Amino acid sequence: MKRMSRMATNEYIGTKRRLYATADREKRIKILDEVCETTGYERKYANRLLTGSRKFRERKGRGKTYGEDVAAVLKKVWLESGCPCLPYFKAESIRWVDEYSTQVAHIEPSIREKILAMSDRTIEDYNKLVEEDEHETEHEYASEYRGKVQNRHAELRPQPVYVLTYYRQPSQTKGYVAYCDRVDSVNAAKVLPHELYLTNDEASLTEDAVKQHFAWIDSLGRQLQARPDDEALLLHRALDYYHVRDFENAIADLNALLQEHPARVVALMLRAQARLAQLESGSQTMSAEALRLGRLMVLQDYSRLAELAPDVPYVHYNKGHVQMLLGENEAALVSFTEALRLDSQFPDAYFNRGVAHLLLEQVQEGLSDLSQAGEYGLYHAYNLIKRYSVKK
Repeated sequence: MKRMSRMATNEYIGTKRRLYATADREKRIKILDEVCETTGYERKYANRLLTGSRKFRERKGRGKTYGEDVAAVLKKVWLESGCPCLPYFKAESIRWVDEYSTQVAHIEPSIREKILAMSDRTIEDYNKLVEEDEHETEHEYASEYRGKVQNRHAELRPQPVYVLTYYRQPSQTKGYVAYCDRVDSVNAAKVLPHELYLTNDEASLTEDAVKQHFAWIDSLGRQLQARPDDEALLLHRALDYYHVRDFENAIADLNALLQEHPARVVALMLRAQARLAQLESGSQTMSAEALRLGRLMVLQDYSRLAELAPDVPYVHYNKGHVQMLLGENEAALVSFTEALRLDSQFPDAYFNRGVAHLLLEQVQEGLSDLSQAGEYGLYHAYNLIKRYSVKK
């Protein structure tokens, strides 16, 4: 039987205690039986609760885990990032903490690690400190720096990059399907076990699929011992490593492939996405500078791709996405514009260019692009339009 929460039990006992106080002996026995069955308490303990001769057992808990210095920094970052809802703040905490540290005031690495390690519940508890002195803090941080992070509102997140994968999530609203002739050529060559898709909405793998990828990794490893430079085998295993989230080995295989064939567009696209995914998975333990340098390496791959495949809109789109991660929003506008020149019906490019415009306080241009994104099926763009139409 599932136990009641302490709050629900407290209310329940309070109700039964009033009935118990005025009941005769027969009714008291029935009430006591019911309380024991409902709460799971022993009869003697339940009787003491109902007669008021015993309080609930108190749990000491572990006490405060973080000091006031951490709470103070957490409060400042939350305010500077526009006071987002707490689940969203937790999800975006890495970005906002690093932006605050680089643009407003330096955050000690030890404090950064503690903030990023906080659970949603802990952040919620510490956030009560913010609510208590919200008006006082409002004046304290009314400085020229306040807008630097706050203008990057919680909702201004770009659409994800387009990646190569065997697994894509079908969209119920966005009818757009990405196509790249280089990917089509790989599929036509039948060197991979599944059709390769280009999507920015990967589907989760089943347990059986994960096992299959590991089996392929073992089999390909034996084949590569005899043919260590085989391009098809390296690409196949790199994709298997990528799908089981072993990005380091995926990148190693792609490095080996690109060393022999440096102009392979699909391999370079895959290495760029593996590098970016590796950064995302390890960002909580990385310093802001290490994260920035990693993103610059990814940007270097996409810049090289823009030279090798200037006619592929997803290359320019992904390049713009990474430029936004680096805070290079004006450069990102150029990349998204080029993607749209190549594909005028590219909804994610309209959305991301709109977000970049808003971050640069070019509201009218941003709303125009978001409207186009909405017309092509990215309906959450209308939420931003509504919000910023009021603000302008």
